[in-house]
Amino acid sequence: MATTWEQERIKLEMAGMLRETAEGTTLERLLVPGYYFAARDVALEDTEDGFMLVTTDESWNEWKNQLEYEPGLLEPFIRLSEGSADDVLAFAQDHGMLGICSAHWSPWTHKYVLGGSDCRPAGREKVEAWFMWTNEFRAILSVAEALHHRRVPPRAAWKELMESGWIRDADPYLHGETSAPPRAEFKHLQELVGVYLDMADVSPLISYDPPQWAMFSRTLLGNLLVELAFATMNVDGLAICSGCAVPFVPSRRPSTGRRIFCKRCRANRVPQKLAMRDYRARKP
Repeated sequence: MATTWEQERIKLEMAGMLRETAEGTTLERLLVPGYYFAARDVALEDTEDGFMLVTTDESWNEWKNQLEYEPGLLEPFIRLSEGSADDVLAFAQDHGMLGICSAHWSPWTHKYVLGGSDCRPAGREKVEAWFMWTNEFRAILSVAEALHHRRVPPRAAWKELMESGWIRDADPYLHGETSAPPRAEFKHLQELVGVYLDMADVSPLISYDPPQWAMFSRTLLGNLLVELAFATMNVDGLAICSGCAVPFVPSRRPSTGRRIFCKRCRANRVPQKLAMRDYRARKP
């Protein structure tokens, strides 16, 4: 019997993969902004091949039309797996099309990494492809939740991920015949998410005024994959160390307006040194 997203969400909460907020819990994971290009002038067409999202906006892929990714889109996107074509249309009109190619249903930027293709954003995306990706995200989170609890992941989830073609299916435990150490299964999950991030051509983006570290992908799907990756690691994303200014993965989400330090700076007593400097600056 298939589980609903709400049932799966309870498991994620028990695994500590949801973050507490004043409004409740959320899958929001990004501490740094993300940027992408996407068409939001979108309509829904009922074609012989099923429902299709279509845009006539030919200028969306220009730098002037760059959009900022909103942390917290991961869960609304996953919830589309239980929605309708109209729900997908509403999401696309708010946040843009995924940026997938019509031939492979993959981020059109996969040509930069995998080669052998001249894919371009076609301005047309099958709603069926959206549902494929929402189910893929759910399966990835289901496997990650089980592994964080040291349980054998659901066989159906592994089957869903094997259909992507990016996981070697020779290992018996992927077919539910036996189990493997969590480290081995994490490796398969790591490889799959890594391939998807490569296909989405995710890269760091820095600015100096103001100083900022961000993630950039030309596609909305790429930014969703970044947030998904942090969720599978059971961390809240990247932070910039207040001591050495190096990005790192914090053990907890830092408070707004407060300094946060990496392990190396803490070992070198940088927080104490900066606190003493501030004290001396305030001292009359």
